[in-house]
Formats: sequence, structure tokens, C-alpha cells
Amino acid sequence: MSENKPEEILNDLSEDTLSVLAEKSRLTIPKAGKKTNAKDKLVEALVESVHKEGTMRVFSVLKTKTLQDLVSLPAVKLEEKMEELKPTKPQGKKEKEKQEKKNPFPSKHAMLTIMHGMLEGRTIKDLLEMYPQKSLLLMCEDIDDLSSYSDKEKDALLKKDLMKAILNNVNMFGLNHLFQLLNVEELKGIVKDLKLKVDSSSVDILIDSIVEKKSYRRPRSKTRAVSPSKKKPDIEKGITKVDLNQWYNRDELEDWIRKIKEGDDELKEVKVTGKKAQLIDRILKILDGDIKGTEKKKGGKKKRSRSKSVSREEKSGEEKKSGEEKEVKKRKTNDQKEKEEE
Repeated sequence: MSENKPEEILNDLSEDTLSVLAEKSRLTIPKAGKKTNAKDKLVEALVESVHKEGTMRVFSVLKTKTLQDLVSLPAVKLEEKMEELKPTKPQGKKEKEKQEKKNPFPSKHAMLTIMHGMLEGRTIKDLLEMYPQKSLLLMCEDIDDLSSYSDKEKDALLKKDLMKAILNNVNMFGLNHLFQLLNVEELKGIVKDLKLKVDSSSVDILIDSIVEKKSYRRPRSKTRAVSPSKKKPDIEKGITKVDLNQWYNRDELEDWIRKIKEGDDELKEVKVTGKKAQLIDRILKILDGDIKGTEKKKGGKKKRSRSKSVSREEKSGEEKKSGEEKEVKKRKTNDQKEKEEE
């Protein structure tokens, strides 16, 4: 993770770029005095904005259990804060008892409000100084993945290192939010101000490069385009698919297969005809010794069973015969009835 502080990045930007960032962040910039110039005021306001936004985002990813630990600090004065957060609508005794029994802590949203209130008149660093190593460790476990650490290793982490990790996350979250307000061209302008080389137009890659102050080069493709040979090559091992396609027509490819088959029993099952792409693939397999991959598929299409497939003429004849039999049977029945009546 980058250890760059926001001021280290922002100080390297032009005053125009800083003004754009301040405008998009909707910041009110105080007028420059005798001791401070306009750029210093811009940087100061933007750094404060980064810390505020970054802290809010860090607190928002904390688990409820961690927030409960943070608001339990005596300096927070949770009981007083809960009194302030209570609804204006009066509650009965039973409702109060039920709420207190259900959860001694306020909701997660209310605890986040309390933590943000704790920052009034303090920096995030001042706030973290108030907490013991155990509380800071809980925060780090929610923010960073410490699953690879054993319990013994976690307990051995120093408070100053835990604070540093949390502050780095605050800076990262805050700076990412700030630069997300810009478009690709504006981000490329910042990359230029920081004298970085970034071979990408991806917003995420540009922002990561700015926050980490690192150049980025797009990974080269492992597969390179193959150019055709300048002269027509012989068909032999090592010839490329590009050359076969570029220098030989279908008839020539078929003639080559037909000629190489002569007197070679191993190639007797190799098919000679086909589309040009199939012929090229077949030739490359022959040259690589993959004879089985070039053999004709035996069997072909299965004939449909006569019992399941009847021709139209046969079907029509059977229907006609069935109709005639029904007619004869009907006549016999009628003749029999007439005789009985007589």
C-alpha cells in the first residue's frame, strides 16, 4: 500500500488542477493571506477534505462489533450521546426497558454519527491515539486481511504500525474519492504533472498510478503477430499457418496431401479434400507427426431405423389400405343388417 500523504501528491499539481478539484469537491477556499498563497490554501482545504472523506469510508467498513468497542471508550461518553440521539417522541417505561434489554448500543448508523462527532476539533491521528492497541487491531482486521497472521503475531503488532496502516487506508480511500470526480483527460493531466508514464486510459489504473505515484506499462501480449515470408517457402516442418494461407491455394494443398499419401500406409486414412483452413490444419498435423488427428472419421451418419422413419409413399399407402379395410368392414356390417331385417 502506498505511504504517500495527500499533501505530497497535491503539492505537485498545478494551481489550475487544484482549483478544478476544489470546485468539483464543492469546497469553500479561504482567501490567501500574507503568509500563505492561494495554492497553499487549496492544498490545505483538499487535504482536509481527503482526510474527512477517507475517515468516513474507513468507519463505514467497520463491523458492528468493532464500532461497539470504539464507542465504549470512556472519553466517548456513550450514555450522553445516546440521550442526544433518542427520538423526540416520548417513550413509555416498557418501550424503554425493551429497547435497553434488546441492545445496550445504538444502531450502526447512530454509532457512525457518534464517531464522526468525535472528530470535531481533532484530526484522525489524534482520535486513533486515544484508543489502545486492541481496538486498533480490530479496526485493521476489518479494513485489511490479517487472516495470514497468527494470534501471537497480531498481538505483537505495535500500536504505531497499526495507526500507520489505518491512516494509509484513510488517505487511499479519500484520494480515490477525490480523483473519481475527474474525467480521463483531467486524470491524464495529473499524470503529466506528476511526471508519470501511464500506458492506459482506464480510470481505475490512472487513479491507482496517481495515488501510488507509480508509472504503469501495459503488459505485452505473449502472442505476436506472424508476418508472411517474403518468398514462397517449401511445405516442410516449420512452415507457418500464415505462409500456407498466403502462398498456397486449395488445389496446391490438396495435391501436396495426395502426393505425400502415395506409398505411405500410415496416411491412407487421411482425407485429401476439404476447405482451405481444414487442409492447412491437416498439413500442419502431418508435419508434426500427428497422423491420428488427420484421419477420416469412420462410421459417418447413422441410418435412421425403418421402424422410426417411414417414407411418405409408404405412410400414404398404409393410410389408404386402412381406409379401404374400414370401408369393406362397413359394407359387410350393412349387408348383414339387411339380411336380418328380411
